[in-house]
Amino acid sequence: MISKILQETPYPVYDYELVFRPTENLRRRLDLVRKTVQQKAPTAFYNLGRNHLLLASFSQYAMMEEKMVQRLRRMAMSMPPFKMSLENFGAFAPHVIYFAFQPSPGFNRLQAMLRAEKHLMKVINQEPRIAGMPKIVVAQKLDISLFEQWWNYFEKKKFHASMLVDSMLLLRRRQGERHWQILDRLEFNNLPAEVQQGTLFS
Repeated sequence: MISKILQETPYPVYDYELVFRPTENLRRRLDLVRKTVQQKAPTAFYNLGRNHLLLASFSQYAMMEEKMVQRLRRMAMSMPPFKMSLENFGAFAPHVIYFAFQPSPGFNRLQAMLRAEKHLMKVINQEPRIAGMPKIVVAQKLDISLFEQWWNYFEKKKFHASMLVDSMLLLRRRQGERHWQILDRLEFNNLPAEVQQGTLFS
């Protein structure tokens, strides 16, 4: 994610992700589907356990982190919890198959709020990537023959689940690191602005 210009900056820069994390029971169900691919197509690229729904990915200076987290926390506190429903599968030909979601007004509202805060998630003209549609990947980086084989299978397969979204996780990793760490859990409390101020600074 981080470009050469970011690597050369004298100031520390971190990568961040904002994600939804389904319940443990739903994560197990998602992995059971992935294991179908794992057993029959071991060369496919999939992440067992990587069951987050990605909202945004971006980079930022470490010195801006506190300000950014405070603003994201206030934004999250203004959001009410909402439900999302997974309904079967979708694909980006010819490489990606994913768990598809039904349209969600709550997700759309959160997208709009994140776009309004893009300036906090931007470093050296590098724009944040805000998810255009909700999805969780089943398998990706498939070659054409594998994609055709598995999309023929998943296009007919049924899958349904629902999830209550009452928070999002802010993940962080250092430049050059592979694994993400949870930096903060941002809860959706549906609070008005004056109550948020008291909660944040009490």
